[in-house]
Amino acid sequence: MLIFIVITLGTFICDQAIKSKIERKPADYFPHYPCRYICITRVHNHGLMLRFLQKRRWLTLLIPSIILLFFLAFCLTPFLMLQRVDIFVALGLLIGGALGNISDRYIRGFVVDWLVFCRLPGRRLKRLAFNLADLAIVIGAIPLLIHVLEME
Repeated sequence: MLIFIVITLGTFICDQAIKSKIERKPADYFPHYPCRYICITRVHNHGLMLRFLQKRRWLTLLIPSIILLFFLAFCLTPFLMLQRVDIFVALGLLIGGALGNISDRYIRGFVVDWLVFCRLPGRRLKRLAFNLADLAIVIGAIPLLIHVLEME
């Protein structure tokens, strides 16, 4: 259980620290290419995934909050009762990432995305920007989904 709390807080704190650092950089710093496959940029995402609902701020606050509350109310306890370290880590990543993006929406009014894989094929894929919270959500959701699919 302690690992769940540490991973949740660590994910949230690291995500917010990186976003704050990105926000403090001058505009002429971007785009920055630390290697040929990665581009550091700054995108203010006012919508949900892929800028969905960006003109409806109240929905971009409400929908993720309801999903997180539903998950915490109905799914967290059964997963925690499994007493498995891999599940604790996955839950910590997923919830820490969700809290990072939701707090951005409430505090900043948008989510700060900063990472782009610039060598992806196709023009649209090269424009997909994301952040540490997004990565944590995906990485955390995969083992949880596998566990749910394996249950009988």
